[in-house]
Amino acid sequence: MKKKMLFVSVSPIDDWSGTGNLSAHLVSGLKNEYEITIVGWGKPGNFQDSPVLANSSNWWNFIEQVEPDIIFLSHDIWRFPVVVNVKAKYPNIKIAGYFPIDCDIISSRWRKILSVCDIVMVPSEFGRRAILERWNERKIYVIPEGVDKEFFLDSSKVVLKTEQELANTFILLFTGMNQNKKGVGVILDAFERFAKDKKDVLLLFVLHTSNENIFGEELKVEIDTTDFYHWRKVIDRIRLYEGVVSKKDLISIFQLSDLVLLPSQGEGFGLPVVESMAARSVPVIPAFSASAELPEFYFPLEFNKYKTRWNANRAIVDYSTMSVILEKAYNLWKKDQELWQMILNKNQQKARSYSWDRCVKRIKEVLKTLWIGENKTDFIEVKRLK
Repeated sequence: MKKKMLFVSVSPIDDWSGTGNLSAHLVSGLKNEYEITIVGWGKPGNFQDSPVLANSSNWWNFIEQVEPDIIFLSHDIWRFPVVVNVKAKYPNIKIAGYFPIDCDIISSRWRKILSVCDIVMVPSEFGRRAILERWNERKIYVIPEGVDKEFFLDSSKVVLKTEQELANTFILLFTGMNQNKKGVGVILDAFERFAKDKKDVLLLFVLHTSNENIFGEELKVEIDTTDFYHWRKVIDRIRLYEGVVSKKDLISIFQLSDLVLLPSQGEGFGLPVVESMAARSVPVIPAFSASAELPEFYFPLEFNKYKTRWNANRAIVDYSTMSVILEKAYNLWKKDQELWQMILNKNQQKARSYSWDRCVKRIKEVLKTLWIGENKTDFIEVKRLK
């Protein structure tokens, strides 16, 4: 008989979202061993015969309805403070957390969340180190995420670009939420400085933008995409994709691109980085947080640190230093295709090590330890920290 799981995350129906895509792969892989009910954020409905009771961030209200044997938390750890009370009320329910940690030290408040988890998993060594700095009550499992096989490009970008009438064009890509945290404004400012004297460059700008009602007027946030006046000198070299882009179109956009820009303030894994590696594009990222663990080669962005509301460090990238890196990447692409292709080959080979099948298999193995009592403190790591 299958055990019941309450899976708390972004709806797997929202596969345009990185976290939604993660949910889809985890639920698909776990449903053979668990009877899963999905709650959390995003679209409700049904996913592969599992009910999705999304738009329900007060997920704990479904516990008595579902009567789960295990609660699986898969999102930012700060979203789950109530799990402390949940464990106190339902001590026999197992709790597993798969947390993307995107800053270099955890908050004291998060330690309470970790302490009520029977299993703690993270997708990166960066996240593991950040937790171990302040919490070491039990083992922390590092289980990297995967990459969809469709992202792997086995043909030439030259052919793809020619088909799109973009032959000999250096193509840059950003895809992500329209948030300052992702460095959206930094990218636009850096691109304006970089592209002002070039006609053979193009920025593909895939923004998941939301609306906000301010004094009765609907505005785009956080960057107002209805007003590109600040970047008017290079507006003819920016192609904006706004709203939800299908996975098929997103894959085509990745495979068309030469550089993927992610000047993020912090990433718990950095799925666009692995997707860029698979699609034979080079990532441009700060040497900070989990993203820097992933590629064999990337163009590193200089950054300064700033403190979040949890007193943890995150990275701030300056647009002027980013424009210098874009210039270096452009010159390498233009003048040394042999070295450029070698970089693409090495990154794509590394991308093949990130497999959703391997990710799900490892999570299944770890969850089984809940029922046989094998989850013990990582004494070697604790001793090393003393």
